[in-house]
Amino acid sequence: MSCCEFQGSQSPRRPSAASLTFVSVVSLLLGGCNAVVTKAIVSNQSGTIESALKEGKAVLIAKKTIYEPSVGSTELVKMAGEVRPPLTYWQHRTSKTTLVVGGDTTKEGRGKLFTQEYHFFILEPGIYDLLGYVHKTRMLSNLYSLPKATKPIRSTLGLVKFSGTTLPQLYTYLDWVPPQAAGTTIDGNVVTQWYRPGHYVEKVDSTQISAGFVDMRGMAAFTDKGEANLASFMLKPGQIALIGDFDMEFTHGKCDWPEQNLWVCPIVTLTLQPAVVDLHGAVQKEMEQYGYPFDLIRQLATAKVLPGHFFDLDKPQPGSLRGYVHMKAVTTVQ
Repeated sequence: MSCCEFQGSQSPRRPSAASLTFVSVVSLLLGGCNAVVTKAIVSNQSGTIESALKEGKAVLIAKKTIYEPSVGSTELVKMAGEVRPPLTYWQHRTSKTTLVVGGDTTKEGRGKLFTQEYHFFILEPGIYDLLGYVHKTRMLSNLYSLPKATKPIRSTLGLVKFSGTTLPQLYTYLDWVPPQAAGTTIDGNVVTQWYRPGHYVEKVDSTQISAGFVDMRGMAAFTDKGEANLASFMLKPGQIALIGDFDMEFTHGKCDWPEQNLWVCPIVTLTLQPAVVDLHGAVQKEMEQYGYPFDLIRQLATAKVLPGHFFDLDKPQPGSLRGYVHMKAVTTVQ
């Protein structure tokens, strides 16, 4: 892995001394990466992007998933305007090809390096409908505590699958450094020149901890007529656009346990929260810092994520940040 593919982030909790040490080292590494990224990719990537746009293709810019081992998580740190689920699955409405957006440490969903925090994808223009998303979370480490269903499960919203997995987490420990000394032998006697007593030093290592894998690709993505239930965005021919951020939250009913390490649960409520802050200006500034052509920076648009049929009847209240909400599915059997 090159230094330009490695990234740290701020932890949502107060970091320990070890975490601070780790983040400091990462910051030093990334400081040298900017120059590498600028020289290595900007001239090539800008040419590739401009050629694709001239051919009538579309270019999607997407933020990479934040990887934060100091808190043992591959979840996004939820800050204003940065709430998109880590790995989202989309389908082109016409060609039915699948697009996976957001991957960083895995090959799936990983585009070409655009800046330190963003990837780009050269795509066919058109409408892309959300199929679902996946992520890992430490908040679901004990899956055996999930409520078990005694009746067949079903929901108009679809199903969510849970399975057990692990995530890395940093920890500190004390390592013993033995005493050290140096001396000279004179007439059979050792004359000590210096002596350093044994002591402990704090070191950082990583371990794997229990976590849950959440698979939301079982949501009912389309109506009987093939229209999008969840969300969609559109790319025009010759357009370069940043995908709009959003968040999804859900609740579920009692779960079936079809096999070892797999739980399937009906979705009871689903919440779509559009981004409060548009990162368009921030990405344009970052492009400018990296030396992308002015015309390309000027063309950057935002591919807004629009709610599907699940959310059409529930418009957000004025001044509300919650966005679109779909309440309990009537056919869910608990």
